[in-house]
Amino acid sequence: MYIGERLVGERQYGQALPYLRETLRIAPGSDKAVLLTAKAALLVGDVQTAGQALQGHNGGHFEDANKDFHEQIWNRATRAVEAAQQAAKLAEQEGHAAEAAHLMHEAASAYPESRDLAVAAPG
Repeated sequence: MYIGERLVGERQYGQALPYLRETLRIAPGSDKAVLLTAKAALLVGDVQTAGQALQGHNGGHFEDANKDFHEQIWNRATRAVEAAQQAAKLAEQEGHAAEAAHLMHEAASAYPESRDLAVAAPG
């Protein structure tokens, strides 16, 4: 976990993930390891891995939860993903293409770490 934590501190999130995943395999009950894994995953645009880490840990409950993490990173990422899903639904409706494109751009701007959102936003 030390290496993963150090890499997160150095903002090398993608490189930190393998170390943090290994830590979770060895110590699945560690609040710190779960939160670091989720943070690193979110900051490389991997909402799915972050969600799995969080929800797989005591139903998403933490003794020593980092309030900043939940309020800043997780909420920002989930709001952006929800906006992107709404944009996708709008895009399927006739006459809503401009609204869908605008919403997708907002989602991509709100969560720039997600390459998927950036690619989905029309250029």
